[in-house]
Amino acid sequence: MLNNIGLVEHCKKALAEGWGYVWGTYGKILTPVLLDSKLKQYPKEVGKYLDYIQKNYIGKRTADCVGLIKAFL
Repeated sequence: MLNNIGLVEHCKKALAEGWGYVWGTYGKILTPVLLDSKLKQYPKEVGKYLDYIQKNYIGKRTADCVGLIKAFL
């Protein structure tokens, strides 16, 4: 349901599933190809955390702050 209650439930689900934070993503499974794309698009924002992202988020869903809402929509 696309309302405030639905958004809260979506955020709780993302938290429970352990979604990661990667600049420019919006709820898709993070693959090496997607990460490379985001690294090229946002070299400073993603590059600073590249090692951490690779170790912790490959194969998991990721989103940035606005991307979490986009994933809900």
